[in-house]
Amino acid sequence: MQITATATATPAPTALPTTTPTIQPTGQATSTPSPSATQGAVKEFTMTAKQWSFEPSEIRVSKGDIVKLKIKSVDVEHGFKLPDFGVDANLQPGQEVTVEFTADKAGTFTFSCNVFCGSGHSEMKGTLIVDE
Repeated sequence: MQITATATATPAPTALPTTTPTIQPTGQATSTPSPSATQGAVKEFTMTAKQWSFEPSEIRVSKGDIVKLKIKSVDVEHGFKLPDFGVDANLQPGQEVTVEFTADKAGTFTFSCNVFCGSGHSEMKGTLIVDE
């Protein structure tokens, strides 16, 4: 038995003339963050400051969350200081103050009153826990 193969020539592709498009800017560029670059959830808490405590005294969030604290003093002038996140607020009686920051590091952090408010002032502290 004999097998015969026949080869046929395929014509070489021909190059077509191309043009390079030009792009003209029409306005300002805007950026949309990719899903991996988006920020964490907004976590909002309502707090009360009174002689000599914060309620709640413990706040738990996740790393990357935007933390929004609405704090109101119900008796005398207080302060709210969370130095690890650059927060320092003065709380006048009856007025609500909103502080906002990004929990950009994990760990356990202490917040405190930094305006002398009476004999129990040094005990007026709380804890922010930022989970990884």
